[in-house]
Formats: sequence, structure tokens, C-alpha cells
Amino acid sequence: MFRFWSLGVGLLLACILGCQASSAQQSSDNGVREVPIGKDAFTVAEPTPGWVDQLPIPEATTSQPVVVRLADTQYFLGQVPALYVRRATQINDAASLFTAGRLSISFAPEYERVQLHAIRIHRGKEQFDRTSSSDIRFLQREQNLERGVYSGRITASILINDLRVGDTVEVAYTISGQNPVFGGKTFGLSPWDQGFPTSHRRLVLNYPVERPITWRIVGDRPAPVLTPTDTIKDGVRRITFDEQPLPNFSAEATTSPDFFGARFLQFSEFANWSGVVDWADSLFEFVPPPENEFRDVVNRIKALPSDEARAVAALEFVQSQIRYFSVSLGESSHRPTPPDEVLRRRYGDCKDKSLLLIALLRELGIESKPVLLQLERHAGLERTLPSPQFFDHAIVRATVGGKLYFLDPTRLGQHGQLNRMGQLHEGSQVLIVDRGTKSLSLISTEATDIVGDEITERAKLARFGSEGKLEVRHVWRGIGAEHLRILIERTAREQIVKVIGDAMERRYPGAQLAGDPVIHDELANNEFSITANYKIPKLATEAGDYWVVAFSPENLQNMVVLSPSANRATPLRIPGFPFHGKYSFETIFPEQVNANLDPRAKTVSNKYFSAAITEYFHGNVFRKTVDLKTLRAAVEAADYSRYADDLRSVNKRISGVIGIKKAFLSSSAGSAGSVRPDLTPRLPDRKLQIIKQTTATIGNGKQTSTAPARSPPAVRSLAR
Repeated sequence: MFRFWSLGVGLLLACILGCQASSAQQSSDNGVREVPIGKDAFTVAEPTPGWVDQLPIPEATTSQPVVVRLADTQYFLGQVPALYVRRATQINDAASLFTAGRLSISFAPEYERVQLHAIRIHRGKEQFDRTSSSDIRFLQREQNLERGVYSGRITASILINDLRVGDTVEVAYTISGQNPVFGGKTFGLSPWDQGFPTSHRRLVLNYPVERPITWRIVGDRPAPVLTPTDTIKDGVRRITFDEQPLPNFSAEATTSPDFFGARFLQFSEFANWSGVVDWADSLFEFVPPPENEFRDVVNRIKALPSDEARAVAALEFVQSQIRYFSVSLGESSHRPTPPDEVLRRRYGDCKDKSLLLIALLRELGIESKPVLLQLERHAGLERTLPSPQFFDHAIVRATVGGKLYFLDPTRLGQHGQLNRMGQLHEGSQVLIVDRGTKSLSLISTEATDIVGDEITERAKLARFGSEGKLEVRHVWRGIGAEHLRILIERTAREQIVKVIGDAMERRYPGAQLAGDPVIHDELANNEFSITANYKIPKLATEAGDYWVVAFSPENLQNMVVLSPSANRATPLRIPGFPFHGKYSFETIFPEQVNANLDPRAKTVSNKYFSAAITEYFHGNVFRKTVDLKTLRAAVEAADYSRYADDLRSVNKRISGVIGIKKAFLSSSAGSAGSVRPDLTPRLPDRKLQIIKQTTATIGNGKQTSTAPARSPPAVRSLAR
């Protein structure tokens, strides 16, 4: 979520959006329903395929709450690819029984078949067959329906009876079939690291020797080299990876998403990225729609005076007139819907909207190409095998006036000039769907000013102990402006005014709006601004021997962060990349203040961020400015110590308070000479500490997420 105004506004919007998300999740959960499936889509107690090589279940190597005794994955990559999975997991505590006693198998009944071979409970020397007695229900769980994605996948939910602490649950099943959209080309991946102590891990690839399949172990964390055995028998190549026991793996919080922390084995029949382009290009082929609404839209846009105006109009039409909704059933997971059908039904997902935009631009004489990318990972694909594996989003590259622009037709709030529009995918590796493409490309607009966020605060205090005035102007550019534009459109005016009015309450208790806030939206330059004036009952507060004024560069918060741990083994993600923010705080004190502090400037710069801080105090006017730029998406582990020192240095120079010592104040204006201000006063009570806590600035907190690194999905849908 983008920060809206200041801390008070951010909290309120988080509450609003959180309630909406909670409501949507509740709706989604309540929408889970049991569905019928074909009799051959899921069968029970089927014999194990003859190509599967069975292993004995080893003893557990540890007594931790959950121990994977055996994790065995085997593929047969024939004409109909099949995946065999067998896991034996020992449960050593009561809390883990909840999840262990319920198994879930997700599949697409349109083209996949599941054969459940066995469910067994191993209890000491006894063994109990639960294959036929377990309760199996087939549920349609469209968890992303509130996000406009309908996949049609079915979850076989299996409830196992009589599971006890100390038991080992063994399950074995085979999933066969492949989405026909891939034209018979095989590819996939399987996680190697398991997240739990694992006694024996094995993965086997079986495929006909004539199939040109390559494989690769992908992982950025240092680990022993996995050397497989390679045999050929009866025209089938068998490649076996084996490790026992598997070393423990623990994810590190705040790791860059471009870092492959958990190892996985990837295989692909695509020889190079050109092969992936050829596959994708066939999906995005289309015939221009006949004389209908499509032609009317083209003719209307053609009347505009320039290619840029026409490109902007086409983009705005697809963004605003075609609502986002994805129906990703079967081949629709990757094959776009024809433009005339998208126009007729007035909805589509990223690939549908991209193809419609391409059709419009080409009819307008503007060169355009589909572009594939991954939303959550900007880099690292060069370390993987060529395949459609990781792409889950489609956008458009257009050539206008000799310049390249990357346009996302799923976004909203984009207007004005193409070079001023926010670029959500800055720095992303992409695959241009063009017959001449041989490798990955990088989105680099080099327009840092369109990710700007600037706050200017001007305070005035006539007398210490009396009411002060504060003017705040917040300007967003690029992505921030677009988010605010949409948010304002969806929010009632009285709610907006209330949010802005409450924005200063935490920093200055009792603060109230003085007049209506001014909201200005400059579409041409993609800037959005809010200006508000406040009456502050206690702009300066008494804290022992000082009068203290608090300030807070909240627009810079958490753009650059510290690690939860002092030492890092993986790259630290910089949340605010790309970002350029400015903060300025000016205070006009009572006339009895007469300071003379020469301007001071300090720049802390490294290859990850640059922070320029200036201070000025002359007469009764104090001014402090901060200019922060993030330069890279992540901090390399080897550089973290120096980076952390630089960030702490910045934090020390942004104190959040300015203190005027009472002893230096004159009883009348100018009679006591110069006042020596203390920019970081040492107060005898806890007031300064409280002020600093409530006005914490960049890098003020450590993210504490300990969620494990997610395993890469089997196949990503181009549905976002």
C-alpha cells in the first residue's frame, strides 16, 4: 500500500483496505464449494506405475516436531507427462497434527488426471491403510476471485482418520497430463530444499532419449554440488538426484525476491529464449476485428493530432473501458482472448487487454509487441533455463516517436504524457515477443523524477506556549500520483477531509484543519498534490529546560531499511526501489529567538542509496531538508555492514526534533543576543524519547517477517 498523507492517514487507509481485504477473504472462504468431477479425473487405490522405482522409508534423523523421512519425486516425460510424488512425514507434536492430518492435491480436471495410490499410517511396527477410508472431497477454492482471477482448478481435500503424535503419514499419488496450450513441449521444476529436516530426498527424471531435455539445479545459496547418476535402458534416460540426509534450510527475512534461496531442479525442452518467443508469438496472433466497435474506436482515436496522443488514448481506453477479470480455464491460462470478444464482453486479464491494445496501436500505425514478465521477481531469470515457467504477466512495448515505452493496460489512473507515466516494472527482466528476440531484455526508463514523493512543511509560532500554524504540501509523481488519483476517485469527499484533518493528531495532539485542504491533480505531468493548513495547540512542547518542536519525514519511512539480523547471508531487499523522496521542514520561531548557525550539509552515499541532509538556522528561522534516492533493488550480503553504518549515520542526522533551551531566551525580542539552538537536546525526562518514537524516520524499524521463501510454482498463468 502506498502511503497517502502522513502517519495518521496511512493508518486509516490501512484499516479501510484491511477491512476490504478481510471482507473479500471472508467472501472467498465462504465461496468454497464441493463440486462433482468426472469419474476418471481422480481415482483411488490405483497401482503404482511400472516406471516408478520404489524406496524404503528411512528412520527419522531428528526428533523435531515435523520430520520428512522420505521426499521422493519422479517424472516420466513422455507423450503424456506424469509426476509421481511419495512423502513420508513423521509428526512429533500435537500442534502439527492439525495440518498433517489434512492433505490437499490441486489439479486441473480439464487436462490432468490424479491417481491416488496409497495413504498409510506407520505407528511403531504397525501399518494402517487409510487409502479408501479417508474422507475425500473435491472443492473449488477460487482464492483469487476477489482479485479478478478465476482458474477453475480443483482441490482434492483429504482428511485422514486416527492420526496420533509419533505417527508417520505416507502418501503416494501420480498426476498426469499437461495444458495443451504448450503444444506438447515439456518443462517444469521441483523444489529440492524442503523446509523441514529431511532424512532422504530423491528426484528422478525419466524421458525418451530422443527428447532434447536439459536440466539445471538453480539456487543462489552456497550448497554442496548435486551430482546425479545418468543411465539409459530400453530407450529411456534416467537421471537420479539423491541426498541423505538433506541439510537444514532456513529462510532469511527480507531477502530480495530476485535471490533463489531455496534450491530447485528445473528441466525444459526449450533450447533457447527464441524458442519461448516462437511459442508465445503463436498465442498472440490475431486477425483485426471486422467493421464493428473496434473500427469505431480506431477511427475516433485516429482523429487525434499526434502518435503520442493516439497511443495515450488507446492505452486509456483499454485501461478504463475494459475491466480486469481473468477466466484462466485450460488454454486460457496463456492464450489471449481475441480483441473483438474482449470488446464485446468488456472484461479481460493482462494478456487479453495487452492483445487488444496491440491491435489498436497497430491499426493506428504504431509498432507494438507483447512483453512477458514476472510480477514479483525483477531479475535472476538469466540463471534459469529458457521456458515459459516464470512469466505471469503480460504488457506491451510500443514505439512512439522513435522511443520505446512499456505500457501496462491493467493499470488505472495513467493520463498525460507517455514519459511521465509511472513505471511499475522498472528494472524488470522481460521477454519481448518478437521474432528477432534471442535473449531477455531489461526495462530501464531512466526517469527517476517520475517516482517522486515530496513533503514540504512550514510551521510558524508567535509565542512559546501558544498555538502555532503548520502548512503541509505533499506532492506525488508517477506511480504515487496514479495510486492517489484512483484512491481519491473512490473515496467520499468528507472522508478525505476527515483523514487529512486527523493526519497530524499523533505528532501534534489536538491539531485541527484550518480551512479546507486543496487537492490538485495535474494530469499532463502526472503530479498529484494535497495542501493543508493546521492549527497546532502545542507546536512547541515543554520538555525540562527546553522548548521542543517535533518533525517527521514520513514519506521517507521504510524506503531504506535495516536487517533483522546483524549479519546477512542473502541480499537485503530495499523496499523503496526505485524511489526519490524529498522532505523539508521550516519553522519560524518567536522573535525572541535569534540564532546564528551556519548552513550545514552532509551527504551519505553508496551504491545502494544517497541521502543529502542540510540544516540552516538564522535569526528565528530553522530549516532542515532531506533528499533520499534509492539506487538498487537489494544490498549484497558482503556490503551489508557498510550499508548499515551509512544508514545509521543518516538516522543520527535526522533527529526528528529541534530544541531551544529556555535559559538562552530573552524576555523581550533581541535583548539577550544570539540563541544557541540544540538540534538534538538531551532532556532529563522521557519526552524526547517519546517524540523520537512517534516521529521515527527512514530505517526506523526492522522488518520481522519470518515467512519461509516460497517455492517456485509449477507453471505460472498469464492472468494478472
